[in-house]
Amino acid sequence: MDTNINKKVSVLNPLSLRNTVGAELADVFELYGIDNYEELIGVPNLRLKEHLSLKIINKTSEILDNAQIVEFLTSFQKDYLMEKSRFLSNYKKAKKSFSKLRKALHFLRDEFTNGYDLLEDIFDFFNVDNENQIYESSEKYFTSFKDHNNVDIDPVYLYAWLRRGELDYIKLELTSYNENDLIEWIESDEWLLHNNDKRYLRSLPKLISDFGVGIVFVPSTILTKTVYGVIRFIDERPLIQISDKHRYSSSCWNVVINELSNVIRHKDIENHWLSKTQSVSTYQIRNTNRVYPTANIECNTKFVLGESENIH
Repeated sequence: MDTNINKKVSVLNPLSLRNTVGAELADVFELYGIDNYEELIGVPNLRLKEHLSLKIINKTSEILDNAQIVEFLTSFQKDYLMEKSRFLSNYKKAKKSFSKLRKALHFLRDEFTNGYDLLEDIFDFFNVDNENQIYESSEKYFTSFKDHNNVDIDPVYLYAWLRRGELDYIKLELTSYNENDLIEWIESDEWLLHNNDKRYLRSLPKLISDFGVGIVFVPSTILTKTVYGVIRFIDERPLIQISDKHRYSSSCWNVVINELSNVIRHKDIENHWLSKTQSVSTYQIRNTNRVYPTANIECNTKFVLGESENIH
């Protein structure tokens, strides 16, 4: 079911997938080749009827000359009315869930459009069966973030941002992670010689990917003031995920390389958050105690990273 996100309903009412007893009876009449059934039984708008009297059902049996239709329609009607309250209750719960999760739609792309409704698309995006799984993972990442940042942020939105990074990482098709070559490159200070060169800075994502390190740019207007980025290991490779918080390209890369060197030393830490406390005028690579100055190139992160073929 490939449906445009602007046309698809947020939550599908499950009752819309069920025939009413009137609609079921209309289908039966049409199978018998009878089109004027509403006139015959005296019930206008038959398809909308959720309840039919026994008198109408018996009359139908006479018209169709089928005694079994009485038991069939009676049983069908009873089941529908019993399930209606449960369906409506689930529908109300689903609508409440969607109101909490709809913020994740910002990160959905064309690969998640096959759900019956937008809520199912969101579940597909997170690769879960229900909202509780989303909340559990959201709280886990939120707790990790709060341990390093004294700012408030919506847990679900943060998790959605991280999930988008994971999906974009999969598309990179990286080579095996080569930690030794990466350390050698960091300690060579080659990148510092080009700290004012925007063309070189744009080439860094491809250069770093040659070491088996993934870097993805996931912009977000909501996270712009709170999240710089995060570095974590996926499939035994470092994934660097950056938001559009950095105003200056060189500042962005100093933060990334600083944290990347720290990740190499502390692989046991699950998430390395690039936080506000790191946005200072100098950065110290912790495994060498060297301090690297930044150069304020007036060039935002999206411009520098967004033009790289490995950044989505």
